[in-house]
Amino acid sequence: MTLVEVMVAAVILTFMATALVSLFIQNSRFARAITLRTVATTTAIGVAEQIRAYSYADFAACHNNPTTSSLEIEFFDPTDASAQYGMTKVALPVNIADGATVNKDWTEVTVPLVLNDDGKETRLPVYMRFWVNSQIRQPTVTEDENGAQVVVTRCQLYEIALVYQWKNPNYSDTKWHSGVIRIVTPNLDMNVPDAPVES
Repeated sequence: MTLVEVMVAAVILTFMATALVSLFIQNSRFARAITLRTVATTTAIGVAEQIRAYSYADFAACHNNPTTSSLEIEFFDPTDASAQYGMTKVALPVNIADGATVNKDWTEVTVPLVLNDDGKETRLPVYMRFWVNSQIRQPTVTEDENGAQVVVTRCQLYEIALVYQWKNPNYSDTKWHSGVIRIVTPNLDMNVPDAPVES
């Protein structure tokens, strides 16, 4: 082969190698983005299920007293030596109650994803934060069995919007990706009194 042929072949191989390396890098970033989103969504679903397990009365206490009461949830974190059974407790306050902002601070947590051999250090933490919007659903007028309108003095349910966000360090250290889970907490205990509705 002549020197020109060798140089042409080298240039072609360089372009092919560059394209393949770029493809591998993009695939790696995409796979990590999917992993982070999956972990964030799974974690948020776990938080939502813990909120759903709260009784109507307990959630009413957090809704009506957002500055003094919080929803207590747990995250799996084997890196926390003080956590019992590897579960770290986190206070999750209500941020918005009935449209009024009562707490402007997001609840931030770090979820470990990949642990080293001794299980104490994480190489790929998922940075997340949560925001709780609570709305009381309270109809004021309904009909009785005779069709007459009556004023309802009981709350039927709470509707909670759990906003969760996570970061993907591959793309940005400041941009948050978001998702929302809606939770409904009905009043199943008719012995629990509710605030009367203003007519």
